[in-house]
Amino acid sequence: MKLDRTMKITYTGKSGQVGDRYCWDSKNDEAGKGCQEIKELVLNEKQKTEMTFLKPFEGEATSEIILSSEGNSTKVTWTMDTEQDAMMKVMRPMMDYQMGKSYEEGLHNLKVLVENR
Repeated sequence: MKLDRTMKITYTGKSGQVGDRYCWDSKNDEAGKGCQEIKELVLNEKQKTEMTFLKPFEGEATSEIILSSEGNSTKVTWTMDTEQDAMMKVMRPMMDYQMGKSYEEGLHNLKVLVENR
């Protein structure tokens, strides 16, 4: 959302529940257009989402955030799985770099949020 502060966001479903969905539509190709929906929730353990990308490229992916106890800390594992056609595989290094930056920022923001509670 930071890529385009003017993008159109639409929310449906019950907030924080399975079926909760948001869709975004941006004129900015970096942000693109798509939707993300919560598919599975296990309280304090796991959240699984399904993403549909429409622009600038069509595709689907699943993402999981898994929480596991490590002593007095919580380990957060954030994954994204997708199938890619040959053309997208050529772009994979660039996509990995961009997604890596996005995940690092997201995990940092989560850490700040949790530690400031």
